[in-house]
Amino acid sequence: MDEGRGTTVAGAPGRGRLVVVLETVLVGVLYYAAARLSLHAALVGTSVTPVWPPSGIALVGLLVFGRRVSPGIFLGAFLVNVTLSPPVWTAPVIAAGNTLAPLAAFELLRATRFEIRLDRLRDAIALVFLGALGAMTISASIGTTTLWLAGAIKGQSYAAAWSVWWTGDVMGVLVFSPFLLLALRARFGLPPIARLLEALVLFAGSGVVTVAVFRSHLQLLFLVFPFLIWAAWRFEQAGAAPVTLIVTVIAVWAAVNRVGLFAHESLLDRMITLQSFNGSVALTAFFLGATTAERNRAQAEEQVLRAREAELNRKRALELNDEVVQGLSVATYAFGSGEISTAQRAIAHTLRAARQIVSDLLVASGDGRPIGPGDLVRERPALLREDAREPKP
Repeated sequence: MDEGRGTTVAGAPGRGRLVVVLETVLVGVLYYAAARLSLHAALVGTSVTPVWPPSGIALVGLLVFGRRVSPGIFLGAFLVNVTLSPPVWTAPVIAAGNTLAPLAAFELLRATRFEIRLDRLRDAIALVFLGALGAMTISASIGTTTLWLAGAIKGQSYAAAWSVWWTGDVMGVLVFSPFLLLALRARFGLPPIARLLEALVLFAGSGVVTVAVFRSHLQLLFLVFPFLIWAAWRFEQAGAAPVTLIVTVIAVWAAVNRVGLFAHESLLDRMITLQSFNGSVALTAFFLGATTAERNRAQAEEQVLRAREAELNRKRALELNDEVVQGLSVATYAFGSGEISTAQRAIAHTLRAARQIVSDLLVASGDGRPIGPGDLVRERPALLREDAREPKP
């Protein structure tokens, strides 16, 4: 080991601990800030919201930095809950549930070899069913039970509070995790002007149509889905995730403020409509984005494979031409010099080499049968000029 490398390794532990602290603080601050904003949309009490972005932030923090940032998640959740109306003793318990749920999601996703690119359908399925629907039952169960024991919610409201808590965490994962993961992977620089304009029209159009849909008293929610299909088809997850975020935020705003479609509905009716709509939007966009990415990747791989096959065929064709030209040139020279045996060997070698090259090409095309005499049959006889034929005796 050289001295420079040794110096680098010796200084790494201190810098490594500092980096871990900064990462933990960053996740905790983002968790706390997102939680405070989300509490303005509480529908049950003061702490249960229909969408809980901190769950998505926590999961992304774990996927990017690892489980070492879990203390930041706990601290952020604790600081949020300690300022709410339930007794102080509930804050660490709820914070523990808010930490355990994304940790469980993280471990489940790791077990399935989850990739944060989100361009495989298997990753979309894992995130939906393991990371969101499955793992988020932990935080919902711990949090709702704690609030019930503290008297913050009544027994008859337990099921409703649990469902709101669970769906809020689920939507936080489904809406914000893909968006954040894609934002972290985004490359700076402007795309082609036509594509940029298309994206701007897509985002603006989805927002305008969603606002119009929820301001109307008619059941027009289906008008949003063409924008989701457009986003996933043209931009994959990079378009599906922002459109999902725009639509979901507008839907939550409409439900909280009792706008249009939600103006005269009860809390239960609002929750059913809102969460059914948000869930359908997130799942549609997420799965379509992943499916489109897989299709595009398969097409790209097929094009690369075809290009490689064409290049290989060209190379083998050139080899065949070279073998035939060289062999016949040697045979011609040998015949002209009266070296009949040399000419015969050159012709025999040329035939063997040509047969071997053609056999290799057939094997590459999927036909593994060896070539024997008489296998190379022409559709019509070779056209030889009269002066190339051996004169009759």
